[in-house]
Amino acid sequence: MIEASPAVEGGAPNRMSRTHVTLSMVVLAAALTAAPACAQSPAATRTAVPSDVAAKIGDRTLTVDEIDRKWRELDAASYMKSTQEMFDIRRRVIDVLVGDHLLAEEAKKRGLTTEALVAQEVPKRIQEITETDLQAAYNQMRSQMGGRTLDEVRAPLAQYLAQQRQTEARQALVDELRAKASGIEVYLDPPRFTIETSADEPVRGPANAPVEIIAFSDFQCPYCARVVPTLERLQETFGDQIKLVFRDFPLTSIHPQAFQAAEAGECAREQGKFWEFHDLVFANPRALGLDDLKGHAAALGLDTAAFAACVESGRAKARVQADLEAGQALGITSTPALFINGRHVAGAQPYEVFEAIIKDELARRK
Repeated sequence: MIEASPAVEGGAPNRMSRTHVTLSMVVLAAALTAAPACAQSPAATRTAVPSDVAAKIGDRTLTVDEIDRKWRELDAASYMKSTQEMFDIRRRVIDVLVGDHLLAEEAKKRGLTTEALVAQEVPKRIQEITETDLQAAYNQMRSQMGGRTLDEVRAPLAQYLAQQRQTEARQALVDELRAKASGIEVYLDPPRFTIETSADEPVRGPANAPVEIIAFSDFQCPYCARVVPTLERLQETFGDQIKLVFRDFPLTSIHPQAFQAAEAGECAREQGKFWEFHDLVFANPRALGLDDLKGHAAALGLDTAAFAACVESGRAKARVQADLEAGQALGITSTPALFINGRHVAGAQPYEVFEAIIKDELARRK
């Protein structure tokens, strides 16, 4: 049987994937609800304490918030990852429970069982699997095929796609019911990270936009280049509702030219041409040497002597380093790392992931 890996962009899975609950989620739910075989009831051995109290050390009370603050101080990266994963799991489980409720209510209206409703309606929404679909799936999972050809794995691959289409069709039915339903409100708030920005950061969009996207990026990172058109499309779609802020996060351990390119970007910013320089560098990923950067400056009509002096003097280094340290304090370990009103999105995720978060943020402000 073929196991599908999650869609990955920039080293991060697409956490907004609308598939059924995975086995790991089921195991997690079981672990959270099952009582240990030899555990005593807490009520039998402890005095009741407020729900936000996690421990006591003598006369000192430790709250969950205090522990989380220390956790973030000690290991910001694991704090960011774990809190986001917990939110994502809870959000997916909410969607599962909402879907189960909507299907049960619709079945009740029709005098059917939920199983009968699903059996009746889901097949109508299943899309046919074409040869193009099989080839695309094979190409996506080629590394898992052990050198086997498409013909050799056609049957299990078709079975996998059929299961996937079944899940998608069921979700389509749930979406249709949800669009017509009332009384469904989700209050779960995602983890947010506070990021201070200065007044002279490179910005696209109005200062008072309701949605702020802060992008920590690396000019030598191919996934950072890949997310650029996605961000441009978002700004075209949402217009003045979005403000985009650029921050430097050069991964010098794997991208040796990234730091100097970031300095060059700062030097272009001094002449009011940061975004033009940004677009030109990402459009020419192999042209990041000092002479290349000077050539970009000349192509944009910058004062090339001033630009060269800025880059060669190293005076922009402190500003790039400050961005890098700010990102590290947040727990960033890879690029691109984006924050939508403080909500972390790791990697060059598909457009739909960003769109869903932005729509959610706008809805929360109504």
